Amino acid sequence: MRSSGWILIAGAIALWIAVVLLPIVNGVVSLNTATGNDVPMIRPLGQLLLTTFTWSAAVAGGAILLGIGPGLYLARLIRTGAASARWRRSGWVVFIALILLIPLLLPPYLIFFAWWQLWPPNSSLYGWAVANDMVGQLRAGTLYVGLVTWSWPLVTLCVAGMQTGKPDRDKELLALDGAPWSIRARVTLQRNVSGLALGGLVVFLLTWSNTTCFDLAQIFSLANEARALEALGAPASQLLSVSGPAVLVSCVGVMVVWWLLAGYRGDRRADVVVSSIELEPRRRAFWYRMLVITMMAGLWLLTVGVPLTALTWALTNVLRDSSMTAGLGGFLDVYGGSVISGVGLALITAGLGMLVAIGLALMWLHPSRWVRLIGHAQALLWLVVGALPAASYAVGLGRVWDSTIGDSSLVLSAAYLGRYGFIAALVGWWIARSEGSAQRDVRLLEASRPGLISGAGLGGIFSSLAPALLGGGMAAFAIVGITSFGEIPVTQQIAPPARSVPLQVALLNAMHYQRPEIVMLAALVMFVGGFLAASIALFGGLFMLPGGLRSLWQKGPHLGSWMALTCVVLVGFSCDGQPAHQDGVRQLEVDRVFGSPGISLGQFSYPRAMAIDGQRDCMYVIDKTARVQRIGLDGTPQLQWKTPENALGKPTGISVSDDGLVYVADTHYYQILVYDHQGNEVNRFGEYGTGPGQFIYPTDVLVVPDGRVYVSEYGGNDRIQIFSPEGAFIKEFGSFGGAPGQLNRPQSMSLTNSGETLIVADACNHRISLYDLDGTLLGMFGEPGKAAGQLLYPYDLVQLPNDTILICEW
Repeated sequence: MRSSGWILIAGAIALWIAVVLLPIVNGVVSLNTATGNDVPMIRPLGQLLLTTFTWSAAVAGGAILLGIGPGLYLARLIRTGAASARWRRSGWVVFIALILLIPLLLPPYLIFFAWWQLWPPNSSLYGWAVANDMVGQLRAGTLYVGLVTWSWPLVTLCVAGMQTGKPDRDKELLALDGAPWSIRARVTLQRNVSGLALGGLVVFLLTWSNTTCFDLAQIFSLANEARALEALGAPASQLLSVSGPAVLVSCVGVMVVWWLLAGYRGDRRADVVVSSIELEPRRRAFWYRMLVITMMAGLWLLTVGVPLTALTWALTNVLRDSSMTAGLGGFLDVYGGSVISGVGLALITAGLGMLVAIGLALMWLHPSRWVRLIGHAQALLWLVVGALPAASYAVGLGRVWDSTIGDSSLVLSAAYLGRYGFIAALVGWWIARSEGSAQRDVRLLEASRPGLISGAGLGGIFSSLAPALLGGGMAAFAIVGITSFGEIPVTQQIAPPARSVPLQVALLNAMHYQRPEIVMLAALVMFVGGFLAASIALFGGLFMLPGGLRSLWQKGPHLGSWMALTCVVLVGFSCDGQPAHQDGVRQLEVDRVFGSPGISLGQFSYPRAMAIDGQRDCMYVIDKTARVQRIGLDGTPQLQWKTPENALGKPTGISVSDDGLVYVADTHYYQILVYDHQGNEVNRFGEYGTGPGQFIYPTDVLVVPDGRVYVSEYGGNDRIQIFSPEGAFIKEFGSFGGAPGQLNRPQSMSLTNSGETLIVADACNHRISLYDLDGTLLGMFGEPGKAAGQLLYPYDLVQLPNDTILICEW
């Protein structure tokens, strides 16, 4: 292996330094160079550690229980097939591996969201949960089911993979001796301890660093706390200090994972015969095989088919209305560019991941012990970074790259590679381990053979392991690419300003606010991409098997140039970021600024609703900590209080009546809270339901001059209800849909200056609707889009004294 091999190795090392080593060094330096005041933690660190550890262990345990049976059967199928040489023609192993890989290549939050759709807010199951005060428990249970559903195929593949190439002689001897099933089961379990430990530990680490799923379920884990602190403006030193326990656990877990992989001792000879003794009568073996296949199919359909069906059903609910179907074209116009740019960045990351996999494989095949040790050190740090909380890693990476490439979208590809480079490292390890004795002999014999790539020699590596390098490169390219496409936390944190909102950010918002049309658009792209990625990865894996598709490979001198050229082309693909869209946008002058990130009086954590009391020269602001703050119009903090309950969600609407009463739309508790000027509760009305005077998700509340109270809501019964000042139901108008007079998440309401017309931000219909105070539709304007006059999820509005309407969009 000469210069061309060293070019690939040098490229892998350069990427490792850029996206792994430098961010880690920067993080260590940041610990000693605090740049700001620490933000108060939302949860105690001990509670966060206990919650994260409990969830990670529980999910790993569930994945092991579901994955052990299919893993044992798949391992047996591979061993039996290897002996009979018929499994490649039947395709059973390939088919099973394909259906196991597809859910793994979808983001776990997508599987969780799919299960979430089985009990929408207007369903009987949700109503039961509300009646029994079990909404939080039901959501936590759904999260657990979603995470186990996503992760059990990983345990299955680890169990089967760690048994590949291992002789089955102990089981043969026990069968010949007539040993009882209990002893045979114990021996089988002992043989698979390493595979179970590997699969369970990997699931543990992936759950440990998961951010988005816990964010959606409103469960504070260590990674979710780091994300929240970053959003509040916590300095890098605090973020990295909070992540310290996560780093320690990740390092220990990664070392155990690597120790288990290094201890794998399968027989890699091309002509190995693993099992040749018929252990059971043919008829019994047939029925056993049918039973196991049926159980595996049922398990897959229950845990994978059900959530995918739920997503499909959610899409049909949106498409049943013809007006909604027509609006889908507008969604494609808005997010089409996001999909294209996301695919482009994923392809760039995939090419870089392929370079990492091949470079590491070449290092592990190098005769020098020091080169192999450097490869091991790189792989360990790739795994550690992949197991870290995304917010902490993004801080370190952003501080390194902001000073070099600024707002280029290349920083996103670098971040994606840092998050999923561990996959490339594992593929590279598997490439190196796939070398059989015959290939090793050929490599050593041809080590000095010159090549013709740029006049440099390739040595014996590419001559003997060309199929394995190509196959492994294909697998790394496919898996790293599709997993990068669904990355949310890093994208949300470091995405540079661009014309199109990244699809991942739009997807997170859509899942938070129950917009299934956007989720389905992304899910369709990800499912197609996952299927293609799984197919490519399996096809590449067949190249890595001794005696598999390698026999079809004709060795040639162009492999190295093909791989290098592919990486160069992909890295050069549209690396420049798009400038922020400013066409026709005029900046308004800022009169004053007040507040800062935090949870103290006068500080805010995601302020989400505001009302001005002009008669008393103050305003009320609600943020995501469920606090109502009273602040003077000069910015002086005056008073704060919290809503009675907030574990399920926070209020989104607020209004002030002429007599100074404060009305709060307590969205996730299906009620309206009424406070006096000093924050004392004086009334509340509403309950869960779809009948008169009941709510599912009230979004906003508005008090008109005659004292009547208007409440908008969504969740399947999208409408506006009118109440007396005491909270007695008067009437309702509007229904779910996209036709004139119908509503799809009426998010905010305001009055015209005359006080006679109600202005409604019809968010998911991307329009503004005008009603008289009796609920008669007067007119509408707006359509989906980002051009002047078009709207994209209008979120709030107000009319100025000159009759101009100001509208803020999502």
